[in-house]
Amino acid sequence: MRFIFLALALGTATAASATENARTAFVERRGLLEADVQCRLFDPSIRAALSVGLAQTRGALLRAGWTNANLRDLETAAINAARARQCNDERTATAAANARRSFAT
Repeated sequence: MRFIFLALALGTATAASATENARTAFVERRGLLEADVQCRLFDPSIRAALSVGLAQTRGALLRAGWTNANLRDLETAAINAARARQCNDERTATAAANARRSFAT
């Protein structure tokens, strides 16, 4: 019986962690795509990879129980945060370089 409770507790913790990771990835990818619209940061292949990654994280969040309304709110926050930054923002430049490095392979 203890094993069942332990398994349920670990499963819940793992699911929460996976959802948080998907949420973080969604925000980062959506923000980078918005920054790309403003600043022309990426070539088409990187832009496409970010778009695919965004769709994957959207699916993960929906499977975790998020609603479309929750996703729209999160997307709006990511877009607004990206629009508030200048093209020469250090955090944006670092995130763009990381995305290029990650998706280039």
